[in-house]
Amino acid sequence: MYVATNTSNRLYDGTGITDGQAIAAVVGYETDRYHSNYPPPVTAAGTYATLSHSPYVSSDGVQDYQESSIYQAPSGAWVFAAGSIEWSWGLYDDDEMRVADARLQVLTARALLLITAGGDPQRATSVTEAPSGS
Repeated sequence: MYVATNTSNRLYDGTGITDGQAIAAVVGYETDRYHSNYPPPVTAAGTYATLSHSPYVSSDGVQDYQESSIYQAPSGAWVFAAGSIEWSWGLYDDDEMRVADARLQVLTARALLLITAGGDPQRATSVTEAPSGS
């Protein structure tokens, strides 16, 4: 389960997601997160934000966690890291009982708009809100 954090971040605007809220079926067997024993990404000051902190048990039976994040590189480019190989499972319906989550669709669209808008929050707000009850 994806567990949301820092939902005051503008990427969460219009999603209806709140801190601690979980979204099923998007944290998979291959995940990513910030590892404190490795150097963090080089970012523009004040832009790095962790968007989730999702505990899970790995295929080796080890307790671990997933994190998604967004930040701006010194070049001005924005980077969104979903942190899970199964992120796309929350974006579409298929014949294997996967059902799209409108909140995750809005979050992803906002991340892509932020990246393509060059970080301009006015342009990144053009995504419609997720339907209530998602």
